[in-house]
Amino acid sequence: MAKKRVAPDGKAGKPAKQPSALTDLLAQLDRMKQDPTASEVRLRSDLARDSAEELFTKLRKQLRRQAIQLRKAQERSDRWRHRLTDLLHDLSTGPVILPRVPGHVPVAHEELTATFHKLKSHDLPGLAQTLQNVVGGGELPAYQRFLVDEIVVKGARIVAEHLIRLASEPGHPNEAEFMSRLRHHVAGNVSQGLARQVNYKTTPEVGKDVDAVISAVLRLLNDLLTTTPPGRLLLPHDGDPFDPERHEALAGRPTTGEPRVKATLFPGYVILSEPPVVVEKALVYTERAEGKAEA
Repeated sequence: MAKKRVAPDGKAGKPAKQPSALTDLLAQLDRMKQDPTASEVRLRSDLARDSAEELFTKLRKQLRRQAIQLRKAQERSDRWRHRLTDLLHDLSTGPVILPRVPGHVPVAHEELTATFHKLKSHDLPGLAQTLQNVVGGGELPAYQRFLVDEIVVKGARIVAEHLIRLASEPGHPNEAEFMSRLRHHVAGNVSQGLARQVNYKTTPEVGKDVDAVISAVLRLLNDLLTTTPPGRLLLPHDGDPFDPERHEALAGRPTTGEPRVKATLFPGYVILSEPPVVVEKALVYTERAEGKAEA
């Protein structure tokens, strides 16, 4: 072990600190003010300038290193977030058996199909129409795509994560409390998205309509993911090949080349039985894949 340095008075003291570049700069400036001769002033000025250059060079290097470290940390964070999003997407759309909420009674697919069809043909399009009217502009499909992404797609990922957490934790939180928090979270995302994208502040009246749709969607997702046999959303990625067995093309389908999914207006619904049964196809916009034109 290293011995402690002993001061002249016999007390243990800390090692003397080396003067920093900033301290040296300030000392040089103080000496300049006290020096009466011009030659000494010039000398002190040169010394102060050298100290300042050294100081700012070190600061610039430190800032550059910190900027690089921050960028790398952000890139790692983005990669992990994207991996988590892809994993939750696969869990909410793929053939994975998710644990059921304790005490939850499975809902028949006939009832789920009726709810899904109502959301697809009435509730979501109606809310999109309401938003278009109150905002006073914009394309109707754009509002519906926004609502589907914020409520249905992201909601399905959160519900899937919640079901997995229930299975990994001893005991389980109050289900009604969780769904209430989730509903408020999704509603907040919708309000923030409208404010950011179309500069619209959600009114209490519109907020009630949004909340009603969110509640219906979350109940459907919770039942859909845990019924027997399980049901899943048909939600293709943008750029996926168009599958006529699972996708329904909207206006604008290309007539030449290999069609690919450009965007999804509303997901489909599949029952993971043997074999799988497609109840509702996903409504998609398509485009021709580059370099795939037919002869």
